[in-house]
Amino acid sequence: MKKIEIGKGLGELKFGMSRDEFKGILGEADKRNKFSYSGTENDLAETWYYYKLEISATFSDENK
Repeated sequence: MKKIEIGKGLGELKFGMSRDEFKGILGEADKRNKFSYSGTENDLAETWYYYKLEISATFSDENK
């Protein structure tokens, strides 16, 4: 089992990666969920779920 490195990421997955970079490593997510922390469109985010790997990743609009 790999460990999360604070300020770096998890193995090849690095904090701050774009969606395309992340998808290039893990492929299509099993499920995607778009949401807003505040209920407005000013802070839209999207979480990708990978059930078999038991991980999820959340991207802000800044990480397109």
